[in-house]
Amino acid sequence: MKRAAIVVVVISVVLTSCSHAAKPSATARTASLPSILVFTRTRGFHHSSIPAAIAAIKQLGQRNGFAVDASADPSLFTDARLARYKAVVFLLTTGDVLDDEQQAVFQRYIEHGGGFVGVHSATDTEYGWP
Repeated sequence: MKRAAIVVVVISVVLTSCSHAAKPSATARTASLPSILVFTRTRGFHHSSIPAAIAAIKQLGQRNGFAVDASADPSLFTDARLARYKAVVFLLTTGDVLDDEQQAVFQRYIEHGGGFVGVHSATDTEYGWP
């Protein structure tokens, strides 16, 4: 539980730094909110806590004015698609989850100011990629 609280704080800090906008009203369109991508692909151990972690991050988004898209689909790693997001969160990912082109896209995203948060087993991801 303590680890989950730390993750929540880290994600909140990253996202707070990404946007200075006031908290939108309940009727505001999600498209107008700063957005993050929560990426959950696993090619090794699959944590059963992934759905609960996604729900917690979505709740943070609702409370703090950012939209959350969660997916395990690596085809989202294109220049055009990642440009929609202020940050990408690797949430409990494992193994080699991106191909060479997707890695290049993600590296460009980071080099151009995109945010990145790696949670827990994200450090057990992409072994052969520096």
